[in-house]
Amino acid sequence: MKENRLGRTEVKILITTDWYYPVVNGVVMSVLTLDRELRKRGHEVKILTLSGTCHSHEENDVIYMASVGAGCVYPQARVKIPAAICCKEELLEWKPDIIHSQCEFSTFPAARRLAAQLDVPVVHTCHTVYEEYTHYFSPRREWGRAFVRRAMLGFSERVSAMIAPSEKTKGLLEEYGVSCPVYVVPSGVELSEYARYRNPFWREKIRAKYSIDSETAVLLYVGRLAKEKSIEELLYCHKKTQGKGTVLMIAGDGPHRRELEKQVSLLGIEASVIFTGMIPHEQIGEYY
Repeated sequence: MKENRLGRTEVKILITTDWYYPVVNGVVMSVLTLDRELRKRGHEVKILTLSGTCHSHEENDVIYMASVGAGCVYPQARVKIPAAICCKEELLEWKPDIIHSQCEFSTFPAARRLAAQLDVPVVHTCHTVYEEYTHYFSPRREWGRAFVRRAMLGFSERVSAMIAPSEKTKGLLEEYGVSCPVYVVPSGVELSEYARYRNPFWREKIRAKYSIDSETAVLLYVGRLAKEKSIEELLYCHKKTQGKGTVLMIAGDGPHRRELEKQVSLLGIEASVIFTGMIPHEQIGEYY
């Protein structure tokens, strides 16, 4: 660590993450925002992530480790190839002051090894409540929950602190009995990206695109269509509001879409539910 000309401490931060651009999900957006804002404050940042191929490489302070696809476990997931870590010597020479882990799987062991060699702390952000994802890896929810509890307990012994994006997540981690401190730091949103969409033009454009009149109330969900998102709850609630003339717009796509479409049909609400499909990230603001 060093001080800049304004007397502020500049920190070298290595962010490790299994997910990175061009994949678009909550972890990736959080990492991109964190990287940008840390740099604005004068800190040095490098990112250690997985390559989209079986080759390791480095590009613009992002180090990509060779990996293979693991979509059979989770959509778009990848797993690091054993012993694949590009630019390890360069990272050791760079000497980060702290390592900020974002994922518990492929990149975490690399983060731990680097931290041990450099004698620096690892702080981990818990983006995912794995209890809600047990259907991906356990035939019974209670078995999956017990596994998650044991895993997080062991995980907490390997980091200096955990960051939870909400009080709910912090409470769950403390309920597990994690051994490290847990701090709540909500994931940031770059509001400037949405400022221009305050103009009524965008509201009128989207309504015209989907043939929605100006008086109809629109309920909007934006996100990935996956079982763990519990979007069925929105469908059930929407069913109850049918007499009020609302429209439910579901913006996004994912592996659970067909099941949701079947549920919409069973509930008899096809006329008031719109599936937009995947929306490019740069166009999402139009829908708000």
